[in-house]
Amino acid sequence: MVTAGQVDTEQELASLCGGLNASYARLVAIVAQALADQSWAGGGIRSPEHWLTLRAGLSPFRARAVLTVARRAGELPTVMDQFAAGQLSLDQVAVVARYAPAHVEASVAEFAVHASVPQLRRALSRYSFDPPAETSQTEQNQQAQQASTGDAQNGDAQTGGAQTGDSAQAEDAECPDTEAGDT
Repeated sequence: MVTAGQVDTEQELASLCGGLNASYARLVAIVAQALADQSWAGGGIRSPEHWLTLRAGLSPFRARAVLTVARRAGELPTVMDQFAAGQLSLDQVAVVARYAPAHVEASVAEFAVHASVPQLRRALSRYSFDPPAETSQTEQNQQAQQASTGDAQNGDAQTGGAQTGDSAQAEDAECPDTEAGDT
């Protein structure tokens, strides 16, 4: 039986997390603007990541997540709307920004609202997304030919440039913000 105290705690947690998510969405919007106008650059600042670690007090890992999202924000309007509304966390949006092509972002956003970060990472890192609808048949044939012959230069013909499950797991092992039970 669920007690009134548990319900109150759940409601307070949901409200607080929604506010945090919306605040992170605002931070991402500010960073996207700083990337666009180069306002992050200044004396002694080596990179946007360095700027965020100094000015926002973020860890390098969290700064990279914010930058990953900021760089893709214009391509992911549905995801960003849900992020700004507090429905998605920075970690969820970072996984979407890392793995989901822009042409499927609306359907991925619908899924992301109901998925945990490990579920998103597992599903999106392994999913073979169809090419955009506007891709011509000739381009699709060329892509299929490249995939079947392999790309000897970078070895990512099978993954289309996305990480494989093994490399995503290696990333999880390197990530200090990932809990042991997240994978």
